[in-house]
Amino acid sequence: MTSAVQSIEDFFAGGAKAAKFEDRAYGTVIGGEIVADPVMRQQRDYETDEPMTYPDGNPMMQMLVTVQAVPPTDDDDGQRTFYIRGQLKSAVGEALRKVGVKAPQRGGRLWVKYVSDEPVTLKNGKRGNDKKIHAAKYEPPAQATAGQFFDEQAGNMHLPPDDPAADRTSSPAWRPAEQQPATRGGERPDSIPSAVWEAMSTDQQQQIAAAARGLAGPARAQASRFTEEPPF
Repeated sequence: MTSAVQSIEDFFAGGAKAAKFEDRAYGTVIGGEIVADPVMRQQRDYETDEPMTYPDGNPMMQMLVTVQAVPPTDDDDGQRTFYIRGQLKSAVGEALRKVGVKAPQRGGRLWVKYVSDEPVTLKNGKRGNDKKIHAAKYEPPAQATAGQFFDEQAGNMHLPPDDPAADRTSSPAWRPAEQQPATRGGERPDSIPSAVWEAMSTDQQQQIAAAARGLAGPARAQASRFTEEPPF
């Protein structure tokens, strides 16, 4: 009996190929858009296929993250799965901290670079297989990043509850388009309700409008992700 956890898509599709780096092909980068929700699975012994545990009995877990690494073809969907554990876990964790998030998400983009090999000495004193050392870079989903930024800049303000008896005519959010107030700090992004936008200062509007324009860059890069140079 296995403790593996699978997404519904992975169950029916059979899973993507593992992301593998050729030995000593230093500088190789594999990555792309995350195309499925990351899942947690218990590690398994390569020889016995038995679930692996720590000495205290707790399961040794790993995270599976599947990315669109290369363009799909007739016999290859181009998706590759990272089995994130050990040193790779540290590398991805550092990449997440750099952008201020706690976990990779579907729609974000993850790249892994094969940097070097580290000698391994076994308990019996013999040399084991070298450990591959990786570096990673992560970009959160543009929409999620925008939502978080807007929420912080707006002071976590929210629209009033949808009360049919409420007088909506006094709120800018319910005015006809031709009666909307003139833009003060820039063009209002579609993801920001009018009432929240009007409650901001001009400086806040300018910052958010500038951020929204900047987020167009990742969207354009997404369209050309198979032809652009690796990010690092």
